[in-house]
Amino acid sequence: MNHDKPVEELIYELGNRAVVLFWHELIDLNKQPFHVIQENYDLFKTRAWKLGVELPDLTEGILSPRFLDDQISKVREYINLHKTESMSQLYELGYAAEQFFRSLVMVSAIKIQTKAPLVFLQDLIKRSKDLGVDIGHQLEVELEDICNNYMDLKLDQDVDSIRVRLKKKVCGLESEISNPSPQQELTGAVYKRSEVDPTRVITDECWAVSLVRLPDRSNSEHAFIVLEGKTGKMSKIWFADFVAVHWFDAVKPGTEDGKVRMESHESEAVTDRTSGRLLFKCQKRMMDVRASDRLLFSTWLIAKSAAENLIRMIEAQQEKPPKYHMLGDNSVLAGSSASSSSNPNGHNCFTFAKMMLRDLNDPFVELPEDGLETWIGSATSRYLVDKQLRSKKWYKSSSFLLIFGFLTGIVVAYFLLKTL
Repeated sequence: MNHDKPVEELIYELGNRAVVLFWHELIDLNKQPFHVIQENYDLFKTRAWKLGVELPDLTEGILSPRFLDDQISKVREYINLHKTESMSQLYELGYAAEQFFRSLVMVSAIKIQTKAPLVFLQDLIKRSKDLGVDIGHQLEVELEDICNNYMDLKLDQDVDSIRVRLKKKVCGLESEISNPSPQQELTGAVYKRSEVDPTRVITDECWAVSLVRLPDRSNSEHAFIVLEGKTGKMSKIWFADFVAVHWFDAVKPGTEDGKVRMESHESEAVTDRTSGRLLFKCQKRMMDVRASDRLLFSTWLIAKSAAENLIRMIEAQQEKPPKYHMLGDNSVLAGSSASSSSNPNGHNCFTFAKMMLRDLNDPFVELPEDGLETWIGSATSRYLVDKQLRSKKWYKSSSFLLIFGFLTGIVVAYFLLKTL
């Protein structure tokens, strides 16, 4: 049976463990038992490895504040570059939470009144709100009470239980109530967070749809739809995309036969973590998300009825798929090749996904308007922009200029040949 922790929990705990190592640095390392530092470092290292980051072993010879800082920075940078913005925020929230709880330990040890716990608590609550996580009024009041009591040197409260409850609430591991009443069980009180965007909470009547691409894959421009929902305690997911039936000549792109693919999976229970995350279940090439993948996405909450309508629309497209063209349906070259072959304009993966989402007619599903750049071709990366390249304007990047020049050359050559 697989008991691996979900990515959210790993990242939150990495933030926790980074603080533990940081607090070791505040005291002369040579005056601390090495085995204690090593044990805490190994807990950090193990979680990093499960996330996909390899850290060196710790020995007494290399132990130093600089060494510990470098490993913490390596993990933080990996999360910032290879995970979503919400995962980066979750790491910082885990860091803030442990800072708060560590400050309580400090107060209980030195027994000197200080406002440090209050400062850390305010940061913790702010970060949870920035992430879009509602920790609940009751839990927030309890955190404030324990903070005030510790600042007044009343040190008899159970910190460990509230620490666990906070983690479960933030990571969406399960309902905060350990023993729900029969009425709560009947109404399906267990909630589910989106696996694509954990800031989105899915209910029986409100599902999540995402437009996704994997920027670090060889097929980094490929766009696909992920639909997530739940019914009672059962969690469901659908993957859908649009591809060409046969390989085509990239030098002379033309209109080809297209194919709509869709795959679905479900779990026995929303809180069932033993069978792995549904996001990693898809086996179809270019939609086979792995735990090590970095996702770029836009996610929207839609009504369950709209989600079911989306499934029906995609199934209808499977029965009679549109033509495929690598540049999308708005490209002048796609239009020219379509007219010359008496075929309708072809879609690419991105323009097909946009068409499906626009046909929902949901005012909250905001999609990019077709601009001048689609005259050449529609590219997913101009909408789902890689944050590593955020400092650059897409139209000034060397890769875009190269592609633009290449495609413009194709268009010019096409019309010159056509006039001969």
